[in-house]
Amino acid sequence: MYFLRKTYRSVLVLLGLLILICIPACSSAITDGELIATSTAEPVATSTIKPTTVSTTEPTAVPPLTKEDEASLQLAETGVDTNDEWIVYTDTINGTEMALVPIGCFMMGSTEENTDESPIHRVCFDKPYWIDVTEVTNEAYGSSGNWAGDDLPRDSISWTDADTHCQSRGAHLPTEAEWEYAARGPSNLIYPWGDEFVANNVVHEPNSRHQTAKVGSRPGGISWVGAYDLSGNVSEWVNDRYDADYYETLAEGVVNPQGTENGTVASLLRGGYWNIANPTFLRAAYRGKFIQNDLFARALGFRCAHSYD
Repeated sequence: MYFLRKTYRSVLVLLGLLILICIPACSSAITDGELIATSTAEPVATSTIKPTTVSTTEPTAVPPLTKEDEASLQLAETGVDTNDEWIVYTDTINGTEMALVPIGCFMMGSTEENTDESPIHRVCFDKPYWIDVTEVTNEAYGSSGNWAGDDLPRDSISWTDADTHCQSRGAHLPTEAEWEYAARGPSNLIYPWGDEFVANNVVHEPNSRHQTAKVGSRPGGISWVGAYDLSGNVSEWVNDRYDADYYETLAEGVVNPQGTENGTVASLLRGGYWNIANPTFLRAAYRGKFIQNDLFARALGFRCAHSYD
């Protein structure tokens, strides 16, 4: 009996110890009869870094050259003997559309009208070059002359300002020979489009309404290289100074002539302008010279040329 009581007390003591141990340990696991899951694992840090976005957009591909383009670029460097051989090729250079002019030769000048256009002499280009598709517009220049309108040629421009604009584009005013070759080609045309005068191909009197017109508005007057308004609209400055006797000093077969600086008038003008009615002054071989007066100032415009390299 004693053994049983002793054993009973021992059991009670043991149960008491177990209760004392359990109370603090289990109190965190039981609240109001509900079981709360506990974990001894370290908390997982939540990243605030956004995943890198990988673009799936393909870069804009440069269109492959067409067969005609490839043919033009090859011809540009090998040269052409007639205008009809050439395939017009244009490209945008420093923001301006320009026409490629291939290697070749032509007979510069004329004996039909003015003595300062003679003697006729052979001129060759041993490198291609570029020339503006249109005359420089008010929009491209950044201001207007006598007539406002983005698509009108910039008129009333001085040679110095025209030259400065071309230089700012990495270009230059075309030489007299570059201008005439781009207008006539190896077929030696009288006008940019052919040998017969076509009034509707030119912005001039009487169809000009006494002012300039939107560049490229006479598509029939386009030249063999794809340049508009080489005849009419505004007279165009070239790099050379005017010298009535300059052609007499040129030998046959001159290559890439750069003109003369011995002229007495500031610079040459080519192509005629909006107030001219006589086709003589709209020929590609015509050599104009600067005359200072208000009317003529409104006739002065330009386009740029650029080396092929």
